[in-house]
Amino acid sequence: MRSLVLGVLLCALPSMLNAACFVDQTQTPGKTHCWDSADKTWYAVGYNWRNRNCMNCICRYGIKLEMRCCHAYPTSIKIPDDCVSEFDQKTCTHIIHKKDDPSTECRIISAAG
Repeated sequence: MRSLVLGVLLCALPSMLNAACFVDQTQTPGKTHCWDSADKTWYAVGYNWRNRNCMNCICRYGIKLEMRCCHAYPTSIKIPDDCVSEFDQKTCTHIIHKKDDPSTECRIISAAG
């Protein structure tokens, strides 16, 4: 049982360390909205959204007004050699299938980010 718990922790650690996030602190102080240049849209403080670049974002006050965004998908995946990954921009997911048979799905060996 202890080995299982250790295995789960070791698998989770890379995704926590490799999270692909950024914080935009160039928002105008004193304002009540953040500007997302990907969507060309203003979002109110406290609002969460997913933009067109598959980033989960939040507009918030820290020390000052900021927009924090993180990838909504793994940025690094390991798959079997006989499989291929295609990224679906509409669903923000990786579609993994056999190279010679797109109707046969493959499993992800590991993922981070």
